[in-house]
Amino acid sequence: MTNEYTLELQKELELLQHDPNLKTPDEMVKGEGILITRTFFGPMTIGERSGGKYTVIKFPQHGFRRTFSEPDLGDLMFKIIEELKRIRNYLAFVSGHSFTMNYIMASSHFMMPQTMEGKSYLNPNMVFPEHRREAENKLRNSLRLSYSTVDSLLNKVTVGSEIDRFISLMGFSLASYENEHSFLSLWKAIETAADIQFKEAINEGGDVEAFRKYLPEAKVKRLTEGKSIMLSSVDKLSVPLKKIGSDFSNNELKHLQELRNNLVHSSINSKESREIIQYYPKLYAVAQRLGYYLMERGKILKDAEKTLRACDIMYKPG
Repeated sequence: MTNEYTLELQKELELLQHDPNLKTPDEMVKGEGILITRTFFGPMTIGERSGGKYTVIKFPQHGFRRTFSEPDLGDLMFKIIEELKRIRNYLAFVSGHSFTMNYIMASSHFMMPQTMEGKSYLNPNMVFPEHRREAENKLRNSLRLSYSTVDSLLNKVTVGSEIDRFISLMGFSLASYENEHSFLSLWKAIETAADIQFKEAINEGGDVEAFRKYLPEAKVKRLTEGKSIMLSSVDKLSVPLKKIGSDFSNNELKHLQELRNNLVHSSINSKESREIIQYYPKLYAVAQRLGYYLMERGKILKDAEKTLRACDIMYKPG
């Protein structure tokens, strides 16, 4: 670990310790909780081939502060950790990066400084002098935009709502180190987006009209006759995917559903494990486009649109 990294980490930890919103356990009443957290995008030390020179690249960090009120100590700790993960997931969803998060959680019973590790991302252009400045500036600017957008979304999206769940699942998919967990989280995010749109269709036109969009007329006729019908996950996915112009075929979706079922209920072989990795980029791009569509329909996109377009991380219609 370089001296620059160690010094920067120490500086960030001191900022947490001296945050004006942080209280000592003796200053806090029973049931009160505090979370102080900051991203940590470690400085990059890049060597030059000539003369033993090196360049240290630093990136902007960002802080988040939350207060809690929960009389049960176990529930209080749970709420603090869940909010920390929510912040981490929103950051990943907006920026495309899984950040390391330094944080302090405190109550009248404890004060715990901790680190939640993220992944390391390096744009290959940063190691080449002729491309470094452009790549560095682009990443730095996108981080600043991402921070402001995440602040807005965290305040605007209701905790526990379906949109909140969608964003968190997308973010966790990026943050996870395990390919299987990433795939399952991403698939669940897409299913959540499909559920949201299916409920919207029912609210707008009633059950029968909603099912007309998803099923052949013969099955809809059974519904009007009072008979039961089944709507599969693939059926639910087909309509929203058509709306965004996805080129996933029904056979591909069925195969992905089978992979998901094998992961959850049994096991997968090496061929299926490779397929999960190969399908992931295309599946994530589809999920991003679904996210854009949902945020636009839910009228929560306006505050995020500048970032999502500038960072080039979300679907841009047209």
